[in-house]
Amino acid sequence: MISGMLPERDSNLDGGTLRSRRGYLILEVATATLLLATMMFVVAGAVRLRLVTQRHAQQRQLALEAANNVLERMTAKGSSPASTDAVGAIDAAEPGTVVQLSDSVRAALPDAQLRVAVEDAEFGLNRVSVEIEWQLPSGQRSRAVRLVGWRPAQTIAVESAP
Repeated sequence: MISGMLPERDSNLDGGTLRSRRGYLILEVATATLLLATMMFVVAGAVRLRLVTQRHAQQRQLALEAANNVLERMTAKGSSPASTDAVGAIDAAEPGTVVQLSDSVRAALPDAQLRVAVEDAEFGLNRVSVEIEWQLPSGQRSRAVRLVGWRPAQTIAVESAP
């Protein structure tokens, strides 16, 4: 009775069956290799895209900081066209003049250009526009970073009382 309960041995497990199984093994290994290569290709592309996006975000942040520094110095109390620093040179320039950025900013932003425009506005204020753009690794120009601020049309000298 016990012998009837045990599964019978397959009489076809000879060398021919093992040879055909080897063919399936090669097919399985080739499929697994193809899937692994595809996954590596997709992951490498995603990592590359992340690095490019991160680099562009860092460049944009640096451009915003540089534009903010120029705008802040130009709108600060006491800035005037007569000053001898870089902001004074920008102030005295014609609207839309291209001015050189610092060496560190130019190193991080290839072919960067800073444009500043000071326009007369109403109510005794001047509108100050600062724009920076640079060249992307693809060869195209970046979307410009623009900041606008306001400052008094003329510097008011405050005299102290005697």
